[in-house]
Amino acid sequence: MSIQQRIKERRLALSMTLAQVAYQVGISESTLSRYETSGIQNMGIDKLEKLAEVLKCTPAYLMGWDDAEIIPDYLVKLPSDRDFILEFMRASDDVRAQIRDYADFMFQRKKDED
Repeated sequence: MSIQQRIKERRLALSMTLAQVAYQVGISESTLSRYETSGIQNMGIDKLEKLAEVLKCTPAYLMGWDDAEIIPDYLVKLPSDRDFILEFMRASDDVRAQIRDYADFMFQRKKDED
């Protein structure tokens, strides 16, 4: 399967439009359309990486080097510690309490699984 086919396949699998993906990647809808139809032969590595992130897969998968590199939603892109802390500090007391409760729940769940 070609890179063009993989891009389109992943986009459709995620039920995303050309416009949605293009916006998140930071390119025009027509550019993305040309990526999917072989209208553009050379894609910058920065665009490939961002496209893979948006399509929840790896650049290697898009390039056809690896068929098994679909990334589960929960591993796609976690915010950096700094970004998370800033958002947490900006949140209301109620939201911070909900985040703490959820974290406690997840930690307990992990312990129970081990």
